[in-house]
Amino acid sequence: MHIRLITAFFTIMCVGMGPISALANNIVINFDDLTAGAVPTGYQGLTWGTSTDSPSIGGATGYWDVTSNTFFVTPHSGPNDVHNAYAVDNLWFSFPGPVDFEGAWFSKFNLGGISASQVRFTDNLGHTSAWLDLTTTPQFLSANFVGAATITVERLAPVGISIPNYAMDDITYDTTAVPEPTSLLLLGTGLGGLALAAWRRRK
Repeated sequence: MHIRLITAFFTIMCVGMGPISALANNIVINFDDLTAGAVPTGYQGLTWGTSTDSPSIGGATGYWDVTSNTFFVTPHSGPNDVHNAYAVDNLWFSFPGPVDFEGAWFSKFNLGGISASQVRFTDNLGHTSAWLDLTTTPQFLSANFVGAATITVERLAPVGISIPNYAMDDITYDTTAVPEPTSLLLLGTGLGGLALAAWRRRK
C-alpha cells in the first residue's frame, strides 16, 4: 500500500509540475546576426535605450552600437558584441516583462586609451551587482536579478581616460511563465487524494 501511495505521489508531481518546468526559457542574446551600427529598435523583443551622460563628446546621445571589428575588441562569441557609443554611462536595455536576469560578458577595448576600467549592473528593483574589473579577455558579470525588467550598465574610467568604452556580449536571462491553473489544480487534487487515502487507512 505504501509503495502504491508513493508511486502515485511522484506520478502526480511529475504530471502536475511538468508544464511548469517546460515553460522555463533560457535565452542568450549574442548580436551575431546584426551588422555594424546601432542595435535596431525592438531587437530580440527588447527596448535598447540611449543616454546623454557623455563625458567629453559635447553631450552626444549615446546608444548600443554593434562592434564587428576584432581589432578594437574581443567578443565572447564571435563575430559581434556591442559597446556604449560615445562612451556614455548609464546605458540601459529593457525587457517586455519581468525576467530572471543572469548577466552578460564584458571586455575592455584593445586600445587602452579608450577603455573603461569597471562595469556593474543595476535594475529597476534596486538590485546592484558587484563591480567587474575589465580586461581584454571577456569575463562574465553575474547579476542574478529575479523579476527584473530594466537593466542599466554603469561604468568607471581610469584617471585620464576621457572616453571610457566597454564591450558587452551574450546577455543571458530566463523567462518562466506562471504555472497553468489546471496544473496546480491537478497537483492539489492528487495531494488531497493521497491525504484522504492515508486518513482512511488510519481509521
